[in-house]
Amino acid sequence: MKLMKKLLSAVTAAALGLTMTTALSTGTVTSTASAADMTAVELVEDMGLGWNLGNALDSTNTWTANLEPSDIEIAWGNVETTEAMIQEIKKAGFNTVRIPVTWWDMTGTTGTASMSDFDGEVAEKFLARVKEVVDYCIDNDMYAIINTHHDEDWEKDTSKIDIFEKLWNQIATYFADYDEHLVFEGMNEVSFSSNAEAMTYNQAFVDTVRATGGNNSDRLLIVTAVSNNTSKALSSDFSMPDDDSDMLAVSVHYYEPSTFCVASTDSIWGYSSTWGTTSEYTTLANDFEDLKEKFTDNGYGVIIGEYGVCNADKYYTTTSYDKDQDSIEAYYKEVMSRAYEIEGVCAIAWDDSDSGTIALFSRKTRSWYATEIYDILQEVLNGETSDVYEKTDRVSFDADEIDEGDGSWLIDLSEYADLGVTVSSVVVNYTMTSELGSSEYTGDINLSFNIIEDGNDATDPTWCYLDSGGLAVGDTVYTFDFPSDNTYVTETDDDGNAITILNGELDMDYLKLESWWTWSGTDDDTVTITIESVTVIFDGYIYTESGDGTTTTTTETTATDDTDDTTSGDSVGNAYLIGSFGTAGNWAADGDGITSASVTGDGTYTVSWDLEEATSTGSSWFLAVQIDPAGEADTFTTDTFKDLEVTLDSVTVDGVAIEDLSTAYINTRYYESDGVTRIYLHDDWTKTGAEVLDDMDIESNITVTFTISGTGIEASSDTTTTTTTTTTTETTDTDETTTTTESTAGPTNTTTETTTTTTTTNTDDTTTTTTTTTTDTDATTTTEETTTTTETTTTTTTVTVNPEASLCGDINLDGNVTLADAVLLTKAGVGFVTLNSEATANGDCNGDGYTDSNDVLVLLRFMVQLVNTLPYTS
Repeated sequence: MKLMKKLLSAVTAAALGLTMTTALSTGTVTSTASAADMTAVELVEDMGLGWNLGNALDSTNTWTANLEPSDIEIAWGNVETTEAMIQEIKKAGFNTVRIPVTWWDMTGTTGTASMSDFDGEVAEKFLARVKEVVDYCIDNDMYAIINTHHDEDWEKDTSKIDIFEKLWNQIATYFADYDEHLVFEGMNEVSFSSNAEAMTYNQAFVDTVRATGGNNSDRLLIVTAVSNNTSKALSSDFSMPDDDSDMLAVSVHYYEPSTFCVASTDSIWGYSSTWGTTSEYTTLANDFEDLKEKFTDNGYGVIIGEYGVCNADKYYTTTSYDKDQDSIEAYYKEVMSRAYEIEGVCAIAWDDSDSGTIALFSRKTRSWYATEIYDILQEVLNGETSDVYEKTDRVSFDADEIDEGDGSWLIDLSEYADLGVTVSSVVVNYTMTSELGSSEYTGDINLSFNIIEDGNDATDPTWCYLDSGGLAVGDTVYTFDFPSDNTYVTETDDDGNAITILNGELDMDYLKLESWWTWSGTDDDTVTITIESVTVIFDGYIYTESGDGTTTTTTETTATDDTDDTTSGDSVGNAYLIGSFGTAGNWAADGDGITSASVTGDGTYTVSWDLEEATSTGSSWFLAVQIDPAGEADTFTTDTFKDLEVTLDSVTVDGVAIEDLSTAYINTRYYESDGVTRIYLHDDWTKTGAEVLDDMDIESNITVTFTISGTGIEASSDTTTTTTTTTTTETTDTDETTTTTESTAGPTNTTTETTTTTTTTNTDDTTTTTTTTTTDTDATTTTEETTTTTETTTTTTTVTVNPEASLCGDINLDGNVTLADAVLLTKAGVGFVTLNSEATANGDCNGDGYTDSNDVLVLLRFMVQLVNTLPYTS
């Protein structure tokens, strides 16, 4: 095995030029031998390099009554472990996961846990959760180690050795059928008074496990010296226990020197910020050589169960460690490479993840805090890689790169479709805010995509989605994990049982993010969910040759003065109409057909919306005047202008004045991204009660006049400005993206230029035109240029409703109104399904005589009780 690793390391650089593919995993070399074929040294050798799932199942919880497994797993600040996390660790190149487990608070007894009451008996539900995490590792062809971790305080009481034996009897019996990929470690860092006490426990551990039979008869078992200390293990008074199976390894924790690895800046016992002197390199090399001579040369494996350098202050903790980054990298590389070079040594890096002292891999975002450590791992596993190639397993997007402008964010996957990878996780960074500062509010993030169902042609995709469910107040990251077995539950009953299950592979076409619903416990509140950035993680790596590119953006702004008198004062606000008319909507001051007003102080202003220019008509379901801050004003609210007042003077629709303005609702302190003032004219969304328009049709134009006072600034005159902005973006790539593939059959060159135009309407028909030209030459270069244009048209269906025969919202005609109906109505709205006449009639959820995308929002609001009734539904 070690020979294979050395050969792999030596030829990697050359192999990149000969066998580079567009998607490779860095996984370690896998042995085909079984436990019966391997000695302890050979099995530890096969374990490669490892990673610790720290501060998870080893956490303790003494404040929560009637503990469940999750209460322990998240008690110290990390999230629950998922298979997707372990797959990321495997993908990085680790072949072993050490799963520290603290058992004394896993009794399942009523009340809070107490170490002094622990009798060695663990509840079934906790064993089952440990088994689940073990399976995550073994199912991904990795080794898993479980131990007794923060049980040290009761274990060091030698009068409780019978409890120790009882505990290990239960653990070993439970896992007796697992093969050699599961390894047991007797203890963690128990501060016995002597090695003699540690050795007594080690012998009891080995004898107890072996007595349970099954695969435990020759399972690899790990034992420790006092406190898992290296010098204690190397001491002449420490020896290994007797074992007829000769399948033992010793564990040591290597935080040496501790003044560098773990000491904070205020440590009273010594501190060092740097590492890497000749003396320090020599000490490390000698320690590893001594471990080899005492243990591996005598048939025992060596597990460096933990090692690392406290670095969390670089990412989140306030505790100051202030370790030199170059020294950190040098230390990790030396420990990894030394362990990897010695036959029968497995080094396992400690990682507290998102809560603790050592931060390597974030389990929340599936990304590496310490990218330098990740890079070092790759070097140790596979040798130096060429600087020509950039290797990555993920791509990230800022929100403005993928914002569709309609409340959704669209990620184009087509450029990765031919790279041999699929999406394994999507990490969404978002903000969720309550306008009124409610303490109880929530909402969802929905991720939709296409899958190719098993047995179906790739040209016949099926729409599918994953949903976050209710997001927690204060959270800012949500991770979608795609099912590794390609099984998608698309519909459930009221009890959460699956009704509809689809099996298929992700169509590497697109990912769409949006929020389907929000809720607040405070009346008149508005909850807003905004995507900040998205990271798409693939199940393998892609190699690209990066080129330099320059982007030049030119913006021309033309202002047309619609009044005879131009205001000369400085602007403190910008007013304009926002909302939706039928299928059209506007949320910006420079939208099509929008006439905005520059607010320069107290005075009367007029804004309008020309629907003929917006090319849309229909009934209004939300309409308001919004006044944004401008110039030196931080907000346009009572926070900036203490005496601010706004009154509505007139509303004219298609030249006809609205007489009753009493139902308008004016909010002079509305917060979303900025603090603004809003004049609500019609509102089907929240509980403002605004009905100035009373569902009145608007054919061509609406004009609103209002008066502002209390700013303390006297406007010199009234100004209305129409602003049109034209943006031209030119991108020049000095180097094209190049993907190289070569096989042993001979040099092959393929140049593919693909231009794809897709027109989509709300029907089942999709037209795609692809032109491909292929030329063979002697070089090995693949160049792909892709241009994609998408045009979407929404269809509105006129319906006739019989109130006595209809159940509004019952789209699937099962006699109930549930989330399944909202999903089906959404599918109909985007053309993936066609509803019959009865379902179409039931889909008119806003009662305007049409079934369209507006009805989806109303139905979702009904589901979360923001709307109490639907037409024809009690």
